[in-house]
Amino acid sequence: MRNRSGSFLLIMILLLFSLETLTAARFAYVLEGDHSYELERVYLSLPVTDAQLINDMLTTERYEAMREQAEVAHERYLSGSEIPQEEAPAVTESQRIDEKITWMDLSDTGASLRSFPLREHIMVKEKVDALWIISLKNAGDLFIGKVTVYHRGKETGDLAVDELVDLSTQEEFTAWLLPVLYEVLYNQKVATLKLNSFQHALNLSLDGTSVPTSPLYLIPYGTHQITLSAPFHHSETRHITVMDRTFQSIDAELDPVMLKGMLVTGQGKASVGHDLMKDLPFVVSEKPLPVTLKVTSDGFIEEMLIFEESTEAVDIRLKPLAFDPEVTIARVQRTFYSSLARTMLSFAVSRIYDIVSEGSRPVVSNLLDGIAIISAGDTVRLLFDYYAKSKYSVSTVLAD
Repeated sequence: MRNRSGSFLLIMILLLFSLETLTAARFAYVLEGDHSYELERVYLSLPVTDAQLINDMLTTERYEAMREQAEVAHERYLSGSEIPQEEAPAVTESQRIDEKITWMDLSDTGASLRSFPLREHIMVKEKVDALWIISLKNAGDLFIGKVTVYHRGKETGDLAVDELVDLSTQEEFTAWLLPVLYEVLYNQKVATLKLNSFQHALNLSLDGTSVPTSPLYLIPYGTHQITLSAPFHHSETRHITVMDRTFQSIDAELDPVMLKGMLVTGQGKASVGHDLMKDLPFVVSEKPLPVTLKVTSDGFIEEMLIFEESTEAVDIRLKPLAFDPEVTIARVQRTFYSSLARTMLSFAVSRIYDIVSEGSRPVVSNLLDGIAIISAGDTVRLLFDYYAKSKYSVSTVLAD
C-alpha cells in the first residue's frame, strides 16, 4: 500500500512539473496603428509578483484537470489495468523543457499577419505557439484598443479586448495592456499600481509579502494592504481596493525620522551637514537622520561623525596632531633627511681635511672621522624609525 501511495505522489509530481513547463511558450506579437508605444516585455517574464496570486494559480481549471488525471491514473494502477508511466501527459509545443517564455516582435513584417497562410507559415517556422495582434486606432484624442490572439492551426482569432482607451504615455499603454495579457495568459485578473514619488531604497510589501522594486506593480483584484518602508523613514500602511483594470497610483513619499534634540559638547567648532561652523556646545534639533557632524580645532585632528539613530548627547574629544600618523611620519622623515645631510657633510669635511692637511694633524682627522661615523649611525637609526612608523601607518589605514 505504501508503494501505491508513493506512485500516486510520483504521478502528482510529474503532472505538477508539466504544469510549470506549460509556461515555457513562445509568443509573437504585432503592434499596429499610429503610435510610438512598445510592449515592455520585462513585465511578462514571470506571471505575477504577488506570492498569494501565484498560489491562487494552482486553483485554475488547468490544474484541476491535471489533478483529475492523476487520480484516474492512480485508480487504474490500483486495479492493475495500466502502469503509471503510460499516463504521462503528451508533450506539446508549449512544453519545451528549460525554455522560458519568449516574446518576438513581428511588427516590421511586410505583409499583414492577419492572413492565415502567412501567419501559419511564420508560426511553424519560428515555433511560435500564439500570435498577438495589438491594434491602436486614433479616435480623436482617444484610441480604439483591440487585442486579438491567434493560435497555431486556427484560422480565426480570439478577441481579448476591444475598447476605447485614453493612452497619452508609454506608461499608460503598458498599464492598459498588461492586465489584458495576464488575463488571457494566466486566467488571472490583475491591475497595475504605480508609486507617484520616488523614495531612495524604498521597500514595498503587498499583503505581508515583499515584492521586488519596479516602476509598475501587478496586483490581483480585491482589497490589499500595502506597506511602504525605507531606511531612516517612518513606515506607512495603505489599503487599496481594485475591482477592474483601472490604472492605480499611490503617494510613496515617506516622512523622515528626525533627530529631535542632541547636545554636542567638547572642544573646537562643529557643523551639521552643510551648516556653517559654530563653537561648541550647541544643540542639534529637527534634523533628518542620518546626521553628519564635522568637528575641527586648531592643533587637533579633524573628525567626522555620523549618527544613524537618535542620540541625546555626545561629548567630542579630538586627538592632538601629534597623534596623527601623517604628521608623525612627516616629522620623522624631515629628521632622517637632516641627519643624512649632516652625515654626508661630515664625511665630506673629513675627506677634504685629510687631503688638505696631508695627515699632519691625525687628532683632528680622527675627530672628524668619529663625528661622521656617529652621524652615520644616527642616520641608520632614524631610517629604521621612519620605516617602522610608515609600516604602522599603512597597516592601520588598511585595517580601517
